Amino acid sequence: MSGNYHFGGFRLDADQRLLFDPEGRPLNISTRAFDCLLILIENRGQTLSKNRLMSAVWRNQIVEENNLNQAIFSIRKALGDSKADSQFVRTVQGQGYCFTAEIDRPVASANDAAGNPAPADAAVDIPCAEGTPGDQHPAVDSRLKLPDHTVRWAMAMSAMLIALLAAVIGSQNTMPPAQASLEVGAPAVFKPSQVTYPPVIANSIAVLPFAVLNPTPEDDLFALGLHDELTNRLSKVSSLNVIARSSVLPMAERYPSPNELGRVLGVESVMTGTVFVAAGRARINLQLIDPLTGVTRWSSRYESATTNLPDIMTIQSDIAQSVASTLETQIQPAEQDDISAIPTHSFDAYRYRLAGKSAYANLDYPQALALAHQALALDPDYYDALTLLANTHIVLVGRPLPGMTSDMHYRKARDTADRMIAVAPEKPDGYIRKALAFATNKQWTEAVALYRKARDLNAPLSQMNMFAPVLMSVGDFPSAIEILDANLRYDPMNLFGRGFLMAALEAAGDSARARAEYRIGDELKAVWSGDTFNVFLALGRREPLEDIDDIPQMNVSVRDMLKHIDDTPRIAAAIIDHMQDTTDLAPADMLYLSAMAAYIGRPEQALAILEITLQDVWYNIYFVWLPIFKEVRQLPEFAPLLARSGLIEFWQVNAFPDICHPTRSGVTCK
Repeated sequence: MSGNYHFGGFRLDADQRLLFDPEGRPLNISTRAFDCLLILIENRGQTLSKNRLMSAVWRNQIVEENNLNQAIFSIRKALGDSKADSQFVRTVQGQGYCFTAEIDRPVASANDAAGNPAPADAAVDIPCAEGTPGDQHPAVDSRLKLPDHTVRWAMAMSAMLIALLAAVIGSQNTMPPAQASLEVGAPAVFKPSQVTYPPVIANSIAVLPFAVLNPTPEDDLFALGLHDELTNRLSKVSSLNVIARSSVLPMAERYPSPNELGRVLGVESVMTGTVFVAAGRARINLQLIDPLTGVTRWSSRYESATTNLPDIMTIQSDIAQSVASTLETQIQPAEQDDISAIPTHSFDAYRYRLAGKSAYANLDYPQALALAHQALALDPDYYDALTLLANTHIVLVGRPLPGMTSDMHYRKARDTADRMIAVAPEKPDGYIRKALAFATNKQWTEAVALYRKARDLNAPLSQMNMFAPVLMSVGDFPSAIEILDANLRYDPMNLFGRGFLMAALEAAGDSARARAEYRIGDELKAVWSGDTFNVFLALGRREPLEDIDDIPQMNVSVRDMLKHIDDTPRIAAAIIDHMQDTTDLAPADMLYLSAMAAYIGRPEQALAILEITLQDVWYNIYFVWLPIFKEVRQLPEFAPLLARSGLIEFWQVNAFPDICHPTRSGVTCK
């Protein structure tokens, strides 16, 4: 069916694919979530199993159940619904989902099949089936089929075959200044007349995932690697502004039209391509499109053996040079060598690194470490594998693996960064990783010196995002915000970076924009790193906590405490229990504990917990600048903590930040 559905004050326009709130404002809901909602509405009163919903929405695609969970989460978020007290989408335990709200227009029912449609103005009231969900027959019946206009749209989406393999790949801490096309309340599927597009970025390009014409797991992996390496090589040309791959992949699913995607991202050119593999050889067709006019600016065709890595890299180098020439940008001699270089002569090492990068993106850090080591066992100087290894150890400083300590991860991160510098002293990446390792160990002067070294090597500000938390730690919030804003311009889906931006903005006193960034992140992905940051921000504002169950790797007891944060006696007793034995708490859990102590009015206890936490990860000291720790910062004992952190010594040489100033007795902070 098509048309309008009215329920609980909301209106869903199936033809325009828009969902409106009770005040008539369009809500931003993902395309898959919209399809799920539409199917549930058109089958109101029926319990639809997860398998049936996934089969209908992700036609001819193999997806994980988490995709559906996120779609349901997005629906509930948009409707202000909840799993515990649902007004619209009910979870039928062990069965599936059911739409329960009354609708002021008819939906498909048994009467329809009998030729007796319900009156047009009748509301259908069908209780959710508690028994067998509607999926006993393999074939999807007509009641679960999407409208024709949705099917055509979904078929256009099916070309993005490898987007499911990537998620958010790449840097740890990356994201754009809020753009109109990403703001909460914008339509789910945008039309040129409905959105103000961001300004076009000069010399910019977005490389879309390549459509695999005869998909097999091996062919998908080949196309994934081709897309990854080509994006990397184009990024090495400093005169080009390449949208991060971690943003292009999910945005490509959201905007199936290359022209629309290009306008939303604000790029001059969009590269599309197809890959056909047969008998061990790949045929690659590429074209560069102007998204404003739809004109093809360049196209070419290549062939290569799928296991001939030098041949593949030569093709990618030729593509990068052709793109730069088409966009009339210059490639510097050093960049020419970089984009022409073969990163490794081991095809297996290349595959291990690619798989490890995917594991890292999915937060499977043990697997990422194992795959990085396998790649380096085959090629000890493989720079990209060293980068993966360093990134993973830096993350694990804050949450050590079993049998490891924070200090062990710090040393491995530092040593790996040294190897990166030895292999390629002309590249900034190794210096940035070593700077981060030093920051975890309160070596602020050394960290900042390495940051400046990376800048001297002409590293773009947008690629310095991993250093932003270090700047936050030393109290330089404006510089951290500048870096994160620059990065987010080219990597809007970098959810780690958006989370850090939220914290930097809140520490700088811009709570309104911090809230806006959280809303944007929530619309882009249901479960993301901003949920973690928002706990500290909401505690500081004395606001209700959101999405506690979505925060990964949190201690079960700590999660329960956050859910009962306003039960002061209970929280106080639980904190004392944890303080008697902290062996089961990671540094991240200890930070939550400290924030809760501050929340219930026990700043001395919060400071004592911070002292324990920071001994392992001084990198986390940026949390103390958040509003929740304001009373902690005003304790006499806070200055000695800063002295032990090395920050006072650093400030005496490099200038004090706005939040602290020197006094005769030491330092005072706001």
